[in-house]
Amino acid sequence: MIEHRFVTCGARRVMVRRAGGGPPVLLLHESPVSSAAFVPLIGSLAERFTVIAPDTPGYGGSDPLALHRPQIPDYADALKEVVDALGLERAAVFGRHTGAAIAIEFANLHPERVSGVVLDGCPAFTPEEMEELVASYLPPFRPDWSGSHVAWLWSRIRDQFGFFPWNRQGPASRLAIDMPRPSILNRIATDLLLAGDGYRIAYEAAFRYDGAAAAAAARVPAHYMATETDVLFPHLDRLHSLPDGAQIHRMTDAERATVIGTLMGACAAGLPPAPPAPEETGARRFVQADGASLLVRQWGEDDARPLLLVADLPGSTRGLDPVAAHLARKRRVVAIDPPGHGLSSPAPAGMADGGVELMARALASLGLGQVDVAGINVGACRAARLAARLGADCAHLVLIDPPPDPAALAECLPASALAPVWSGAHLLTAWHLARESLLYRPWFVPTAATRMPVEIGLDVDLLHRRFVDTVIAGEALPRTLRALCGEPWPALLAPLEGRVAVVTGEGMPDAAEQAALAAGASAPVTRAVPDARGYADAIEAATERE
Repeated sequence: MIEHRFVTCGARRVMVRRAGGGPPVLLLHESPVSSAAFVPLIGSLAERFTVIAPDTPGYGGSDPLALHRPQIPDYADALKEVVDALGLERAAVFGRHTGAAIAIEFANLHPERVSGVVLDGCPAFTPEEMEELVASYLPPFRPDWSGSHVAWLWSRIRDQFGFFPWNRQGPASRLAIDMPRPSILNRIATDLLLAGDGYRIAYEAAFRYDGAAAAAAARVPAHYMATETDVLFPHLDRLHSLPDGAQIHRMTDAERATVIGTLMGACAAGLPPAPPAPEETGARRFVQADGASLLVRQWGEDDARPLLLVADLPGSTRGLDPVAAHLARKRRVVAIDPPGHGLSSPAPAGMADGGVELMARALASLGLGQVDVAGINVGACRAARLAARLGADCAHLVLIDPPPDPAALAECLPASALAPVWSGAHLLTAWHLARESLLYRPWFVPTAATRMPVEIGLDVDLLHRRFVDTVIAGEALPRTLRALCGEPWPALLAPLEGRVAVVTGEGMPDAAEQAALAAGASAPVTRAVPDARGYADAIEAATERE
């Protein structure tokens, strides 16, 4: 099992993937991806080692460095903070591309902390190549209302496997390698979306790094490897004046995994087992629940009355900041990224309840006692199921702009709508789904009568965040909708009689239907100004009633 965890490094949080037991090995990923790229490798190495794969600062779930233009030595210093926080005296280190540059620099700066390095594609660019790549390889990434950036993103990722440099499409730059499966391309796209415009930062640092000089100065056992299809395969010939004991390995793609395992075994030989993972604390942390790692966020004081806030679907906890900040003046607000959403890992195979059971177990581990529960829009369906699961531990359930007809939502997306396809059409589907959901209610009925009354749907940054959440949820989203919305409200709310309240935003196109829902459940209904403060005040009022 691969756990997601946060490591606290001063004011920064670093997300790591961790698995296995035995001697510690660190895996450092390339740009612009996260440690998600290493999931297969983590699984294979975890049979013999404690495998720890941190997300580079600014990528995946890790906070960026507080520097304008960090260079590879800055990332190496940041890695030392991670190693210190994990209590590792020494570790074997594997790095790929950008990760290889960070690994060799870390080893050169802190050789006493490294038993050996394996570098898969060590960058050794010439000054001329550095200048060209920094100038043209890393254009800004800006969301656009039209979704044109979505089409650009998919084309850019495909071109990265067709040409090097990707932005110089011509016969001389054509690569003779297989195009990866759409699922792999989609994982890269997802990681770049998480990094946003910051995808360029560590990339640029790697382009500016003199890997050949670093290799010549290596002070620990070092192995330099690359496969024949790696764009950095020719860079192995640029590694001159290597210290005694350094080795170069050229191989085929089929040999790669075996070679990595063998070399990491040699580098980790004699290391003691890694210490247990440190306990997580703070406003953001992961909770382990039956094979899944769920991100939990908190606002407010620990001794305040607790409120579980459930995000709209497919949203994550990061979209709850405005409402939670208002509520946190009086309440301890808790939110959980559902399995497969935000930074939480997917639910184990066979769990088909929309993540309700795992979220309830994660909540129980926090020891909050009795809580109020509030869910936003489609999240209200999940909130109702969670409240029923909590039983007497749920004091009040507040449905905020709940969908009057959950059954229609259960069938609104075909099962394959967001499955990755070679053309990238699934990303455009996700973009327009996110856009319509901010403009119309329900999103799949775009008529004058269903227009949302506020201009929030015209906020491109908000739209882009919702799009990213949709891409992360991906092809599990239709299944989740079916799991959460398959029952009508009377069945969902029957176990909660007397504890339900409904809040509807002023001017919502389905306000009358929401009022009818409230009447059918004998629940009070409150109209609220449709903004963060208005909804927060309405939630607070609804949970103060007897």
